[in-house]
Amino acid sequence: MDDKIMKGVENDKTADGWVVTTVENGVVSRRQIFSDKSQALEHEKKEKRRLGF
Repeated sequence: MDDKIMKGVENDKTADGWVVTTVENGVVSRRQIFSDKSQALEHEKKEKRRLGF
């Protein structure tokens, strides 16, 4: 069985800031960088809601 993630949202701290990555149908569909953690968390919540989590 394939271990590929088909749908999900991830929030990571990088040197550039907080990166929110959205995966749809096994492909990265959106990636946004935020300097503020609270903005990144709010965007992550919206993306999860949009995907049905």
